[in-house]
Amino acid sequence: MWDRQIEADLESGKPDQIIAKAKVDISAGRVKSLDEILNK
Repeated sequence: MWDRQIEADLESGKPDQIIAKAKVDISAGRVKSLDEILNK
């Protein structure tokens, strides 16, 4: 079941959209480093 959903998402380009948004957020400084989150 999950394999088919992942394949469908990959074919539709869904991960590409998420990656593009993450890159924009990183460039804009709207993310925290993992160390900052884990060391609280």
